[in-house]
Order: sequence, then C-alpha cells, then structure tokens
Amino acid sequence: MDRSAEIDRTTPTLAPERTPLLRQSWHHLLFLHWDLPPEAVRPLVPAALDLDLHDGRAWVGLIPFTITGTR
Repeated sequence: MDRSAEIDRTTPTLAPERTPLLRQSWHHLLFLHWDLPPEAVRPLVPAALDLDLHDGRAWVGLIPFTITGTR
C-alpha cells in the first residue's frame, strides 16, 4: 500500500489558525451508496480518472442535503 496516499484523519479536526472566511450549516443529510461492477461504471468516468475499488467493486454515492446560513 502506498502510504503517501493515506488519508490524514487528524488535521481536519484541528481548529484553523485564522478566522473563517465563509460559514454554512448542513442539514437533512442522506447517504446512499450502491456497489456496481467496475465495467458498468468505467464508461461513465473520464478515462484520466482511476476507479477507486473496494473488494473489486466500484461504489457510487448520492448524498442529498440542505445548506443554510451561508455567509
């Protein structure tokens, strides 16, 4: 496994050093996911992008939500 591609799960939880420029609140989130054979997804994804597979399956997600308080 290429460790340089590993996700940093700590840094996003640290408070920023500066005042935020933008703010928003997310509500009513729904996470929907389907696993599909890679050959079904490949024609829908630009050739320059790799499919991120898990156990040989491609995953497609749909996440509808509402944003309020954007400023």
